[in-house]
Amino acid sequence: MACEHSHANICEMSIELANFSTVNCQRFTCSDRGLILPFGIEACMSIPLRTVLYFIFLLYLFLGIAIIADKFMSAIETITSRKQKIHYPDPVEKDKYLTVEVHIWNDTVANLTLMAIGSSSPEILLSITEIIRNRFEAGDLGPGTNVVDLWEAVITFLLFPLVVILAYLVEKNFFASSKIDIEEEKQICILTPSEVDETDSSVDFRNDELVQYLRDLGQSTNLSLEDKAQLFATKVSENMHRSRMEYRIEGTRMLTGGKSLFSKLPDELQETYNAMEKRNSIEDDQSASKLEEIDDQPNIQFSAVAYAVLEREQKVEVKIERTGPIDIDVRFRLDTIDGTAIAGEDYIKLSEEFTMEPGQREKKIIIHVIDDNQWEPDETFLVKLSLPKGEEAHTKLGSKTVAIVTIINDDEPGLIEFEETIILCKKSVERAEIKVVRVNGADGQVTVNCRTRGIDATAIKDYGPIDSELIFDHGEISKFIAIPIINDLEQEKDISFAVELHNPTGGAQIGKHNKTIVTIINDDDYKTIANKIASLVQSDINKLSVTKTTWEQQFTEAISANGGDLEKAKFAHYVGHILSVFWKVLFAFVPPTSIAGGWLTFFVSLAFIAILTVIIGDVAAIFGCLVGLKDSITAISFIAFGISLPNTFASMIAAKNSKTADDVIRNITGSNSVNVFLGLGLPWLIAAIYWKSKNLPFTVKGGDLSFSALVFSICGILCMIVLILRRYLGVFGKAELVLGGPIIPKYICSIFFVILWVAYLTLSGLQAYGHIKW
Repeated sequence: MACEHSHANICEMSIELANFSTVNCQRFTCSDRGLILPFGIEACMSIPLRTVLYFIFLLYLFLGIAIIADKFMSAIETITSRKQKIHYPDPVEKDKYLTVEVHIWNDTVANLTLMAIGSSSPEILLSITEIIRNRFEAGDLGPGTNVVDLWEAVITFLLFPLVVILAYLVEKNFFASSKIDIEEEKQICILTPSEVDETDSSVDFRNDELVQYLRDLGQSTNLSLEDKAQLFATKVSENMHRSRMEYRIEGTRMLTGGKSLFSKLPDELQETYNAMEKRNSIEDDQSASKLEEIDDQPNIQFSAVAYAVLEREQKVEVKIERTGPIDIDVRFRLDTIDGTAIAGEDYIKLSEEFTMEPGQREKKIIIHVIDDNQWEPDETFLVKLSLPKGEEAHTKLGSKTVAIVTIINDDEPGLIEFEETIILCKKSVERAEIKVVRVNGADGQVTVNCRTRGIDATAIKDYGPIDSELIFDHGEISKFIAIPIINDLEQEKDISFAVELHNPTGGAQIGKHNKTIVTIINDDDYKTIANKIASLVQSDINKLSVTKTTWEQQFTEAISANGGDLEKAKFAHYVGHILSVFWKVLFAFVPPTSIAGGWLTFFVSLAFIAILTVIIGDVAAIFGCLVGLKDSITAISFIAFGISLPNTFASMIAAKNSKTADDVIRNITGSNSVNVFLGLGLPWLIAAIYWKSKNLPFTVKGGDLSFSALVFSICGILCMIVLILRRYLGVFGKAELVLGGPIIPKYICSIFFVILWVAYLTLSGLQAYGHIKW
């Protein structure tokens, strides 16, 4: 009876809401656009509300597919990084074989097959599901053309394996000259035996590199073994080869507040690491300077990378030296850069061009220092050597292009102290060298006495005792003490002795490091310490790996921001984690890559991606329908942007961490080639086979693809022209600079690329809605 009143329609809707499966899907807007969606309950919602919900749902689905793609690509990285051990004769010792690990997958084939498919899997599956949704007729979210015969579909699909085969043949020099380069072949044939730890397990670094790094690091009192392991693990991580998969995974984790694949150090350790890298860079430059280059162009550089000057001398002389031809003049530029010393307060700023005349092999430049008769700690500034515009054509810069100048405070005699307070030395070394430094002053001649004192080491039996005087001349800031170490070839525990400074003269004072402890350790003990640090290093590296995950690790990283490393987590990590925690926990049930060599992870992840792409296709189609967008515009805007966002972050990370732009360009072009050849070829092949079985042609209406492809090609060509110009035009910085450079040209290029994308969307949209006739 109540249903006969004016509220009958409302009542009818309430009944249908109670059992929405009975709702006729033809009764509400855009109800026939998906395979799974929409839900019947949407019949009662307004179009604006449905539009907003579908938009939010679409964004959330993009986040989910990025996270499951992370799992999928981790599986691919595990599969393609597998190695096998091979044995070959030792070239030095007969009847002995060396073991080396080699990749099972060829790098080129892996990059263009599984890795490329992994980064493009959402796009490929979206095209396939769309063509199935359209009853094997092409739509606008994926491929679209006029008439495609079976042979055309097969050829399009075969372009992908053809690219893989050609790339493989190029890598193997199949198209190169038949003349064999013997030296090159020798280099190719050199195999390096795999490095193993004390348990005979493979490690990702060489032990001699670790030992050398520990020596360079020194024996700092505030660094534990774990700290040293983290420092070396960071160095190894930075120098490791990174695949496209790892950059894509890192991009996704950056977006979702996940654990980084790149080592991140606490602030204090990062400062120590940066100081080490700076010191190593200076030492490398010094080593490189010993090798004189023979070239047809002049080569200029600093004669030294470090200079020191007493403040009272009021000037420092830096020398620029030239190698190679000397029959032409050479122009160069020097610019000072503030460090702890400030231009105008501590020295006179220099920013000037100079000329080295023909026949001149070196030129001395004076930089003035300000003597303010006020006590200050020692201060530093940098001097940068560069070439003026146009000079790059006939002059080259050497390895030493930056020099550091230390202004030594000479208004005081200074403090004398040990540089290090703890020193480890092996029993087999002949002597321990201990550095004594003079800081915060270098005025006049001063002396200090030094002596040894036994702790549990015995003088004469274990080391040579000393009790002598060190003399620092005016301006001299360092001395070395050499203490003989006696090797009695007996096995004993670690023993120590102390070296002390006392009785300074000339107004100098003893600094806070007035004593250093020298510990003599057996070579076997030294190896034990190195092995322990090596084990910690490998453990730190394994934590960054995507190929050795476990169930426990997956769920720990899923429920915690920054993968559980809360100490290094920042606000952005927590925001990304809160938004994506549902997907993280859901996909933590995907089997880890440590099971079945990653193949189980591969197939389970692929199944999840397939399900999500079906839902994304439905949501995108319905959303476009609700807002009145054509499917072609939805495809090139919302869907393309959402699915490609992790690739964008991957390219950004590759640009920051790679020495060249190659990884960035390779990441983009590799992904796009797979999108074209498989994203078009595979759906076309499926549809063509289907219609061939019915003796009908695979025919679709001519859509907007040709115009959109033309505009995209033009934009792509313009992009490549800019990248090529950046390699050769000086306005963009030094030669072959594809990324970065001077601020203004850098931002102009960035804005230009964004304009290309906006222009592509705008022109495609205008053509799709008939404003541009085609």
